Amino acid sequence: MWPKGKKPKITLIDKGDRFVFKPLLYELVNGTAQSWEVAPTYAQLLAPYPIQFIQDKVLEVQPEQTLQDGGSATGGTVRLASGTELEYDWLVVSLGAAADPRGVPGVRDYARPFVTLEDAEYVAQRLAEFEARAAVGQPQATVVIVGAGYAGVELSAVVGERVRGKARVVLVTPGADILETAPPGQRDAAAQVGQHHQQDKCCFVLLLPCSHHCVTSVLIMRSCFMCG
Repeated sequence: MWPKGKKPKITLIDKGDRFVFKPLLYELVNGTAQSWEVAPTYAQLLAPYPIQFIQDKVLEVQPEQTLQDGGSATGGTVRLASGTELEYDWLVVSLGAAADPRGVPGVRDYARPFVTLEDAEYVAQRLAEFEARAAVGQPQATVVIVGAGYAGVELSAVVGERVRGKARVVLVTPGADILETAPPGQRDAAAQVGQHHQQDKCCFVLLLPCSHHCVTSVLIMRSCFMCG
C-alpha cells in the first residue's frame, strides 16, 4: 500500500487507441467474439481508474542522470511526436511483440501475420470469401498456416473448424512435430484435434526441413498466415 497522500500519478502512452487481448483473436476468426470484446479502447478499460491515457508516439527518452546500465536514478523526460514532453520519476517500457518478416523472401507480399486486430479481421474476411465460393460450387481454397507452435496450432484448429468442407487447411512446420517444446500432454491433445480435422479432410500437417523453405514453398497457395 502506498503511504497516505503518496500515490503516484500514472500515465499510459500508446500509439494506438485500443488494447488487443491476443488470446481472443481466435474467437474473432470463428465469430464467437466481436471486435469491441477483443480490442476495447483504452478509454473504456481505464475509465474506472485514476490513470491518464495519451495516444501518441514516443520519440525520445532523456534521463536526467544516466547510470552505467543506461538507467536513471532521478527520473527524466519523455518526448512525444506531438511535441509534448512528460517528466517522470519511474519509467516502465513495455512494447509488446510484433511480427518480423525480415529474411524470408515473399512474406511481405504473399503472407499475412496473425498478431493484430486488423490481422484477425483480415483472416475472418478471407475465410468468409472462401465459404461464399464453396457455396456456389467453386473449387476449395487452400489456407496455409506457417508455424506449429501454440499460435499456429490453435489458429489451424479454429480455421479448420470454421471451414470444414469448404476449404483445406495446411499447417506447415520445419520441426519433427507440432508443439515441439510443449509438455507431452499438451502436444498429444493438440495432435488429437489435428487428427479429427484430418479425418474430415480439411486440415493436415506438413513437415519441412527448413523454415526458409517452409515459407517460400507455400506462397503459391491461396492464403498464407504466419504464426509464431
